[in-house]
Amino acid sequence: MTERKFRQIHLGDMELGLAQELALYGLSPAKITALTGITFEVTQDDFDYCKGALLTTIDGQQFALRSYYRGPKPGLTELIGSRLSKDPKGDARKFIDALGIPLEHVIISITDVT
Repeated sequence: MTERKFRQIHLGDMELGLAQELALYGLSPAKITALTGITFEVTQDDFDYCKGALLTTIDGQQFALRSYYRGPKPGLTELIGSRLSKDPKGDARKFIDALGIPLEHVIISITDVT
């Protein structure tokens, strides 16, 4: 088995500013769990109820996965990074690599936008 490039932490340990959508996976949380072993928690933010997972890279940088129960993208999962980042495109590449989910499941990423 390949060593994971991330670890999961409790949602309550989320850093301030983790709110920037970096990519969108065409996978539900259940499918991501099947691929990665990540466990999603039910939570609520300013918009609605969602399933979320808080993760860190090996070097300790936080990122998250989020999927709302109701629109705007039901059944899909957002990759979230810090809105305070000076290199969000680099973060997106780093987090996508850390998750190890095949790239064919990334619908759109900020790395696609010039």
